[in-house]
Amino acid sequence: MAAHFLRMLAIAGVADAVWPPPRSISHAGDASAVDAQQFRFEATCEDDAGVLRRAMARYEAIVRAAATKATAAPSTVAVVRVVVEDCAAALGADTSYDYAIANATISAASVFGAAHGLETFAQLVAAGELRRGTVVRDGPAFAWRGA
Repeated sequence: MAAHFLRMLAIAGVADAVWPPPRSISHAGDASAVDAQQFRFEATCEDDAGVLRRAMARYEAIVRAAATKATAAPSTVAVVRVVVEDCAAALGADTSYDYAIANATISAASVFGAAHGLETFAQLVAAGELRRGTVVRDGPAFAWRGA
């Protein structure tokens, strides 16, 4: 079953390179690569709990590891800005985010949304599906999860 699922992801293409699938993903333009040695995330704020700082450290390592295996591309990304509207790590926070590679920015309503955006970026890099025109928009289908 798992092998079948992974084959389906490999065949399906860009929209399925990210799991769970985002609300929308558009993909155009030339391939981009990540500069494995210079790559880093830069955040506009820091939450008291350190959620964003720990997420950025975790995903920087994942992205660098995936980038060392990637092939060369005409354009490279060295810095991704992470812009967060509300830096308080609070229960019930909006977890939506947008990602656009053209300006190498993840914009999120909260640190939790930013963490989801970091995951999506890492998955695109690992799948070799980073392109100059990539735009991802995502957020929860429902305002509240759970019972």
